[in-house]
Amino acid sequence: MSLEKSFEKYISENAIENKAEKEKASWDTKIILQRHGEFYNQKPGDPEFEKLEKEGKLGLLTEKGIEETKKATKEKLSEILESEKPSDIIFLYSPTEWLDWKSEQGWEEGYGSRGKHTTKVILDTIGSELEERTKLGEKIKDKIRITGIGPQDKLRELNIFYIYNAPDPRAYIEALREKFGKEDWWEEYYNIVKDLEPLRKETGAESPTNLSERIEGLVKVAALYREKVKKESPDRNLVIWMITHKELIRSYLQHGIKVAEKDIKDYEPEHNESIDIDIIPNGQVITEFKDKQYKVEA
Repeated sequence: MSLEKSFEKYISENAIENKAEKEKASWDTKIILQRHGEFYNQKPGDPEFEKLEKEGKLGLLTEKGIEETKKATKEKLSEILESEKPSDIIFLYSPTEWLDWKSEQGWEEGYGSRGKHTTKVILDTIGSELEERTKLGEKIKDKIRITGIGPQDKLRELNIFYIYNAPDPRAYIEALREKFGKEDWWEEYYNIVKDLEPLRKETGAESPTNLSERIEGLVKVAALYREKVKKESPDRNLVIWMITHKELIRSYLQHGIKVAEKDIKDYEPEHNESIDIDIIPNGQVITEFKDKQYKVEA
């Protein structure tokens, strides 16, 4: 049985209300689930599409997206460096390319990958920030080590727009748009449209619970990998920095963590917004959302 399947058991919600318990909880493994930066998302027919296509910018971060990613990276790096222990960081990113699609041969090539580009900006920013801090006299040698970088299919954007082997590849997304509006279907999708479920299943489109299960599986694998790392490098923290899409973050919070309904309603993570999933020394998994902490029991 795969690790992902073994993690399908119920994830219970348990908000930590005791202040003292919050304060004493420290992490030795941190999973960062971050949305990619703002990118050039023009489509055929849009005024700037051909120009950006010629310039090779489609799917890559905009200038604003780059600057916002740098800012977010500096803030997150500062949080990591606050720990007394040094950290090893592994980067995983969504390989989704702009306007790519899946065929019988696999994912057909699209334009640029915002997940990969976001990761590159983060890595460049960490490098320059550590260099600057060293020049200013901070003793940060070996405080940060990058130990892995690579694409991860489970971080891809949702697969509902074109299901190549379905009788009608676009049946489900078109039904959502017809029922709720061309761009107004997201909230209803997250809450699961019961009368469209037979069509979704027939089409083979992913549900929000499917998206949540992808992240749940990765968290489970990370927890197992943590045990290996602790034996090999007990004096170092582990950070697994994942770059993904808004719908995976939202779906994981709603259907995996099961955060309070009033807090998740109409929530959409901004570009570069992230949540931290911390594993503390006793093995508990804790995440925070809107000033509430949740214990996640596997």
